[in-house]
Amino acid sequence: LRAALRRAVETAVRTGESANYETRMPGEDGPRWWLTRFLPLRRGGECLGVLLLATDVTERKRADELIRASEERLQLALDGAQDGVWDWDVPSGRAVYTERWSETLGYAPDEIEPDVRAWLGLVHPEDLPKAQAALARHFAGHDERYEIEHRLRTKAGGGEWVRDRGR
Repeated sequence: LRAALRRAVETAVRTGESANYETRMPGEDGPRWWLTRFLPLRRGGECLGVLLLATDVTERKRADELIRASEERLQLALDGAQDGVWDWDVPSGRAVYTERWSETLGYAPDEIEPDVRAWLGLVHPEDLPKAQAALARHFAGHDERYEIEHRLRTKAGGGEWVRDRGR
């Protein structure tokens, strides 16, 4: 570790550019992660020294690992169920559609606009009033869940029956 830190300081002095170095070190309660920033102190063209700022980022690293593991479990569950999923941020209208959701309709993921309007545009016109009424009932608190079967238009122009549900 000393050699690596020395090289980082020497690089900061030589180049005059700040650098970040993240490392794992032993701690009393197990390994700790540290982010060290090397900030050259300059006067004119001369580097007078390097300021080192070290921040313990162990909790962030642990949280990142928990998120990664959770995302991996979710992906495995989605893959196993072979369900397409979409997530709608209601206030903004932004929607995220999974690759499986898009492919079910014959689209590449980047062919569907990340907005709820894309979903509205794909709902079969005969089914749209029923879908909107189900959403309205859910948003009004009459139905705990939004759940409906309806058709979505495929890229080829046909209709694919789906069960759409959410909260």
